[in-house]
Amino acid sequence: MTFGLGDANRDLESLQKLTRAMVTSRDPAMILKRMSLALAERIEFNRSSILLFNLEEGRAQVITASDRGDDSGVPIHLEVDKYPELVRLIETRDTVVINDTSIDPMLDEVRADVTNAGVGAAVLFPLLFEGDLIGCVFLRRAAGLSGPRPEALRFGEIVSGACATALHTARLLRRARNRQVQATRAQLLAESKLKDYERFEEFFAYASDGMAVLDSEGLFLSINPEGRRILGFSEEDLRERPIAQVVAAQDQAIIARVVRGFSHRVYPRNLQIRVLTGRRKERTISLSAGGLGGQGYGVIASFRDVTEATMLQRELTATKEFLENLVSRTGDGIISARIDQQIILFNRAAESIFGHEAREMLYKPRSSELFEDDGWQSLVEELRREGGAVTGVKRQMLHANGGLVSVRLGASLLYEDNQEAAVVLLVHDMSEEMALRAEIDEQTAQAGEVQGALLMAATASHELNQPLTTILGFADMALQQLEVDHRARSALKRIIEAAERLADRVRELGRLKRIVTRSYGDGAEIVDLEASTRTQQPIQVRRNDIDEVTQTSFRLAQPAPALDPENTS
Repeated sequence: MTFGLGDANRDLESLQKLTRAMVTSRDPAMILKRMSLALAERIEFNRSSILLFNLEEGRAQVITASDRGDDSGVPIHLEVDKYPELVRLIETRDTVVINDTSIDPMLDEVRADVTNAGVGAAVLFPLLFEGDLIGCVFLRRAAGLSGPRPEALRFGEIVSGACATALHTARLLRRARNRQVQATRAQLLAESKLKDYERFEEFFAYASDGMAVLDSEGLFLSINPEGRRILGFSEEDLRERPIAQVVAAQDQAIIARVVRGFSHRVYPRNLQIRVLTGRRKERTISLSAGGLGGQGYGVIASFRDVTEATMLQRELTATKEFLENLVSRTGDGIISARIDQQIILFNRAAESIFGHEAREMLYKPRSSELFEDDGWQSLVEELRREGGAVTGVKRQMLHANGGLVSVRLGASLLYEDNQEAAVVLLVHDMSEEMALRAEIDEQTAQAGEVQGALLMAATASHELNQPLTTILGFADMALQQLEVDHRARSALKRIIEAAERLADRVRELGRLKRIVTRSYGDGAEIVDLEASTRTQQPIQVRRNDIDEVTQTSFRLAQPAPALDPENTS
C-alpha cells in the first residue's frame, strides 16, 4: 500500500487542526488527549496514552489515556523498570516499535503480562523538547495487523514533537498560573494581615493597660498612650531607650534578669517592680511580657499601675497581723466555729482555759466537745431566740481532762448573705475569780469570828471591872483596919496584889484590837494580850476585779471607873 497525495493532505489537515487547538484551547489536558487520539487513529492503533517521566525517581505518570475516564481524578504512576519498552525509549531517546509482542525478545521477562493484557503491538514516540526527554506517547493495539508504515511513523514523530511543545507550554502555563495563584493568595493574605494589623494597632492604642513593644535587648520600640501616661514620658523620650532606665535603683537587678531572659524566651508574668516616672515619682507597676508571633526577635510588654493597690494590700496585711496578734494575746478566750461545728479560730487564751491545742482543734468539727451534752446546740438556739447575741452568761464548760470550767460567756451569730455562717464565743475564765471570792469569804468569816471574840473580850472586861473594883476597895479597907502585926495582913496583901494583876489583864482585855496568839507549850496557843493591843494594819483584797481596802475597827467598852470604897454599899 503506497502513501498518496490524499494521505499527505489529510496529515497536513490533522496537523493544522492540532496546531490551531494548541493555540486557541486553554485546556492542556484536552489538547494532549486529542493529539494522542489523532495519532492513534492515523497509525491505526486503538489505545493511546501520554506519559510524563520523573527520571530521578524512576517513575512515569499517566496524564491522559483513551481507555481511562476523564473524571477519575486518581493519578496513575508506573515503575519504569517494569516496562522494558520504556527503558529502551529512555536509553535510545528514539521511537520504539514492537510489531508483535509475542516474539519480540525485548519483552521476554514480561511477555505473559503483556499478552494477558491483550497487547499485540506497541509504538512509543519520545516527547523531546530542546533535548530534554519529557515523556512519551504510548500506542497499543491487538495482534493480527501489519506494522505501521514509515510515513505514519514520521507523522507520529511530528505530532509527538508538537505534543512535547504543548506539554512544555502547559508546564509554563501551569507555573504561571501557580505563581498567579500564589501572588493572589499572598495579596489576600497581606490584605488580611493589614486589616489584622489595623485592628491590632487600634487595640494597642486604646488598650486600658500600658503596652509597649521592646526588642530582645529591652529597648522601647513603641508604646501606647496609656503606657506613656503611666510612665510619664512621651513616645520620643522612650523610643530606643532601655527599659532599665525607667526602673528604680532598688529593682535594677530584677529588670536585668528579665531582659536577659528575653533572649531565652523567658518572660515575666505579673512581676511587680518600681519605676521612676518622668516627674521623678516612684510608682509600682505589674509587668507581664511575651514574644511577638512566637519569635524571640521582639517582646510585647503589658503593665498597669498597682501603686495604690499595693499600698492598700500592705495596710490590709498590717491590719490583719495586728488583729491576729490582738486576738492571740487577749486575756479572754476567743473561739469561732461554723454552724456545722467546724472550728476556725482558737486563740491562746482558749488553749489555756480548755487545755486543747489550737492545731488539734482548727478546721475540725469539735466545737460541741467544749460543752456538756447538747450544750452547743442549745447555745445556737438561744442565740436565735435572743436576736443573735448573748452576754454575761455563766456556764460550765468542759476541759480537755474531762473536768468542768466555770466561765462567763458572750456569744454572737455571724451572717454571710443573710445566712447563718458562724458563732463567735468570748470566754472569760472565772476560776481565779471564784477562788479569790472564796478566799475573801473565808477571810470575812474569820474577821467575823475575831470581831465576836473581841466583843466578847470587851464585854468580859466590862463585866469583870466592877467586881474587881469592889474586891480591891474592900481589901484595902480591911488592910487599913488591921493592926500592923496582924497575921491576916500578909494574906490580905497577896489578895490585893492578885486582884491588881487581874485588873491589869482586864484593862488589856478591854484594849484588844486584834487577836495575836503565841505558843504556850505542848502545842497550846494562847492570846498574846500585849501584841493584840497594837494597832491593826489595813487588809487589801480584790473582789469583782475592783481593789477594795477593808479595815475592821471595833469600839470596845472602856473599863468602868474605880469605885470609892467609902460609897460602896
